[in-house]
Amino acid sequence: MVLFWGGNFQPMATRIFLLQKRVIRIMMGVDSRFSCKGLFKKLDILVLPIPCEYVFSVLTLIIKNFDNFLIITAVHGVNTRTKHKLHRRTVPLS
Repeated sequence: MVLFWGGNFQPMATRIFLLQKRVIRIMMGVDSRFSCKGLFKKLDILVLPIPCEYVFSVLTLIIKNFDNFLIITAVHGVNTRTKHKLHRRTVPLS
């Protein structure tokens, strides 16, 4: 679900993540400035924080659909610093 938010992801995700951290701090009885990084692990929370969930979703999509991508060097032979990045295949118009 997180993956389909697209460009609208950041504002809503930030609010949700802040609420997520606030709830964890309340549950653990710590100060509002206490870092939540260790609290997620301590509580064995299996749900990833929202930003991590987004990255995980994108990576999963790429791995499952890797055949739909090309390495940029397969598109053109120019030796650039972005030569190892992925490029979406284009669908030929009929």
